[in-house]
Amino acid sequence: MARLDHIVLVHGAAHGAWCWEDVVPLLEARSFRVTAVDLPGLGQDPTPPGQVTLQHYIDCVAAALRSVSCRALLVGHSMGGIAISGAAEAVPEKVGKLLYVAAVLPAAGTAVGGIDLGPDSAQQAIIESEEEGAFAFDPQKAAAVFYGRCPPDKAARAIARLRPQTIAPIAETLTLTAARGGAIPKSYLLCTADRAFPPRIQRSLCERVSDMERIHLATDHSPFYSAPGALSVIIVDQACPSPCTNDHPLPAGLLSAGGIRRSRAPFDHGPAVFGRDCTPIGSLYINCSIDKRQQLTLPRSGY
Repeated sequence: MARLDHIVLVHGAAHGAWCWEDVVPLLEARSFRVTAVDLPGLGQDPTPPGQVTLQHYIDCVAAALRSVSCRALLVGHSMGGIAISGAAEAVPEKVGKLLYVAAVLPAAGTAVGGIDLGPDSAQQAIIESEEEGAFAFDPQKAAAVFYGRCPPDKAARAIARLRPQTIAPIAETLTLTAARGGAIPKSYLLCTADRAFPPRIQRSLCERVSDMERIHLATDHSPFYSAPGALSVIIVDQACPSPCTNDHPLPAGLLSAGGIRRSRAPFDHGPAVFGRDCTPIGSLYINCSIDKRQQLTLPRSGY
């Protein structure tokens, strides 16, 4: 795979392009061009939430991709996984690779709202919204659920910028095919200390794509604030063919924080361990913790 010089970042529910503010400069410092989008009705986009559909999300991301002169690395966080999946299906020729960051990895014909996250998830922070057709997150609970390992000032700033989340895109289903979006290489970054999108759900979603690279990172649901340096290294690694990481110095202190190392060990292989708190997942080892995979019964897809 040739280096993907452009990176398109897509945020999750209730957030906006602002959530990537600590990551974008790190990527640009490594000579990447970066586009962080505001999904309709979120961030600084003025669209009333009640008017937003899943197709609006897909069109927004597809438009960002069409504005890029080359194929891009398309990164989606949390709910942004449905937007990048739909956009990859719409304009597969503009996407070189997909990276899901603690994100929804949809199967054809299923809706995000059909995944039961359980009580130990973002569901515990959901409250009613004054906006028609939307819900909100309780500011008192959002800090622990979304930003448990983030600096307090970052968490407070993020909570102040959350907006009501439109329900319609979560309730709608996607049309996905193996020949279009399904043919694009994919990687999944699983956040092992996630209290919003439980790791057990993330693992079960990953089971849908047998040859997808998996990466574990010991962070909360918001690695763009809790571990922006590590996240930027992972994104750079995904945008580059081996040995691209060697061409871009690692952020100071990352190695001492737990280590980073390439490996082609399959997901199911073990028990080889790198460092005290790391387990081999995909091509990277980054300050991760050993835990066993748990199964959920979810639809499989060739996507």
